[in-house]
Amino acid sequence: MPDSDQLWSLKVPFRIAVPIPVQDAITRSIGDITVRLVPPQSGHHMFLIEDLPSVAEAHERFAALRTGALAASLYLGGGVRISRELDVLDDTTPVPNNPGQAIVFPKGRSLAGIRLVFGQIQFQEDIALPRFFEGLQLGLTHPVPQQAAHDSKVELAGMLFVDSYYEATPQARFITLIGALEVLKDQDSRSPEALELIAQWRDQVKASELEDRVSLLSQLDHLTSISIGQGIKAVVRRHLGDKEAKEASALYTVGSKLVHYGETPSDMEKVAGRAAELVASLLAKILSNGQL
Repeated sequence: MPDSDQLWSLKVPFRIAVPIPVQDAITRSIGDITVRLVPPQSGHHMFLIEDLPSVAEAHERFAALRTGALAASLYLGGGVRISRELDVLDDTTPVPNNPGQAIVFPKGRSLAGIRLVFGQIQFQEDIALPRFFEGLQLGLTHPVPQQAAHDSKVELAGMLFVDSYYEATPQARFITLIGALEVLKDQDSRSPEALELIAQWRDQVKASELEDRVSLLSQLDHLTSISIGQGIKAVVRRHLGDKEAKEASALYTVGSKLVHYGETPSDMEKVAGRAAELVASLLAKILSNGQL
């Protein structure tokens, strides 16, 4: 068991799709936390929080940083990517080989051997940093977005939104963003009249001797919920309104044609940009509301 008097350090590497060219370390007090932002080394920026009294508190701070990173992604219009898990290093555990792995370790322990990587296009520091810290503060200090981020669907959609900035083609980026909308979709039941009709069909299939009746029954079960497109439209309408709901429906149709038939729109870059704006607006509204 760790010594109860042992202080711990939390080191969280992260990447920004378009890095901010920070030249010197920046220390900020955000709420009751002192966060040190270390300049990028070979592609990874670094959060450092020291003098934590326990590993449990380090886990809490790490979870809050993940929420802050999603909020910062929305504020920046660029993906801030942090590892999903936190590795705990005691005095004997070897340092992980992955340079992007978040770790908590006894204060003062040497971490010699960590290697980091880096990219080229960068945000303009004086414009990007204030927005970065504004988003980070929102995620670290406000319970409402943290409450929303604890929803597994919101967490996954946020991850897909951030990951979309790392895709090499607009097609891949667009499909990832449509995936985020699918994760967030409503899953309501159909109308009572439709459910009654589906129940009749189920009875007929059950009474039949069709070889594929098990498969048909499974498909009928899926019919009891609204379609994916309807679910996406519903969640977007609830948070953003009718105009954006129609936009989401149109984007989902484009995504279906792309995935099922390979039909790529001539303005793929523009379509992917529209999808990014819609998903960002939806996630921002969900974080602001505190729930999906």
